[in-house]
Amino acid sequence: MDEPPASYSWSHLSFFRRFDAMGQCYPWDSEAELYDHVDDLPGPGRPEWEHEYDPADLPE
Repeated sequence: MDEPPASYSWSHLSFFRRFDAMGQCYPWDSEAELYDHVDDLPGPGRPEWEHEYDPADLPE
């Protein structure tokens, strides 16, 4: 990526450290990696709108 890494405040970092300690922090570098991690998490299925719309059709 051409962008510098994100910087977070101490309060956000404390959440990330807690998630990491519990094995629930999943770093990702691309949208595809994010979706792969999300698919592995417990919880409800993917939102219905994700299947009804193509993101390329949405206004920016």
